[in-house]
Amino acid sequence: MTKLIWAISIPLIIGAYPALAQDSKSETSWEMGKISTSEILEEEDLSSDLTYHKARLGISQNFSRQLNWSLTNTLYRKEYDSQHSLSNNYNQALLAVNYLPQKETYLIPQELRLRYKNKEKRYDHLPEERYSQNNLELEAIYGQKSWRLAIAGGVNDFHYHANNEDDETQSYFNIELKKKLFGDKLALYGLARIKNIRRSGESDKNQDIWGAQAHYKIGLPNFEEIVLSAQKGKAETLDEEGRDDKYDYKYLDWYVKTQHPVSEKLDLTFKYQRTERAYFKWDKSWYRIYLEADAQYKIFDDKIKNLTLDLKTYHKKLDFFTANSSDFYKNGTSFELKFNQKGSFKVGCGFSFNRKESELSPSKSRDAFSWKVQGEKTFSNITLFLDYKHELKDYDYASDRTYDVIKGGMELKF
Repeated sequence: MTKLIWAISIPLIIGAYPALAQDSKSETSWEMGKISTSEILEEEDLSSDLTYHKARLGISQNFSRQLNWSLTNTLYRKEYDSQHSLSNNYNQALLAVNYLPQKETYLIPQELRLRYKNKEKRYDHLPEERYSQNNLELEAIYGQKSWRLAIAGGVNDFHYHANNEDDETQSYFNIELKKKLFGDKLALYGLARIKNIRRSGESDKNQDIWGAQAHYKIGLPNFEEIVLSAQKGKAETLDEEGRDDKYDYKYLDWYVKTQHPVSEKLDLTFKYQRTERAYFKWDKSWYRIYLEADAQYKIFDDKIKNLTLDLKTYHKKLDFFTANSSDFYKNGTSFELKFNQKGSFKVGCGFSFNRKESELSPSKSRDAFSWKVQGEKTFSNITLFLDYKHELKDYDYASDRTYDVIKGGMELKF
């Protein structure tokens, strides 16, 4: 299916509309390295490390002021060091078409979005888990200056090649609403997602999600804004990017965030978040408390080039409902220095440290040190970027571990 999508689309790029070459863009990126599964999921384990390779190729084009489209292909390979059964690779293609009608009325949307995703995923040692995913979604967006309404619906189908009894079909309907009140002083957001799941050999079930968010601009000299957010519902790890397992769960997530401009150069942000996740058929249900303080300092900014220092510190505590031996808390701090010259290049570097403590499993306690460098350079219509990160985990009662990740890519406008 992925090859078919490219076979249909590429002739449009190179032949059908040559006069629109100036409105086209291609992007390619890659990354590889070794990471801990704690980068992906909270249910981390000492031995859960993986090596991965990821490549992405994307093409986008504006047919006119009203119509544009993009096509992205992603190849992803993961090899687990100990959980060999989860090692896999997938090939994913995503086609997006956006249409902006000329007329704007309450009946005609401002924008129509069509999305189609095809994904083929294969496990090295679990042929019965090999599946094909096809997801088709249509979204209509209405709105004016003070409000926005997005309505979307779609079908997400998972077909397992070796065992049709594992097939799953999801049909869903989303509504997102944004409303500004009292000028721009208060912004309210609402989310409703109704999803029906049909699995072979099982009764139909619903996984609904409800959410609300409020942004209030207080306007005091050192207290600019407060954000309140809450979301609850049911979901499954199959829909989460990066997860290679399949579990249903229910969750509740809420947070409070405040922004404080101390001066023209210094901004402070504080966040308190609490998340609960309860799995239906897995003993790794947990709840998490997360606190963060972030300080951004503009060393200089003359609208052409700027230098910014970002300092961050956080505390995270994770407790499991039944698997108490996995409980831990983590304290960390980081700093990042970024220089940006508009339209020319960007460079940055950073360092971070965190301490993880597990009282019931001392072998998981450790210190972690990491540093990174990144750069981006624009040459006329070509932009290149390269990032590198190195991390050392120093365990109290186990061997040290090192992790390296390198990313690169190019964007070409023509």
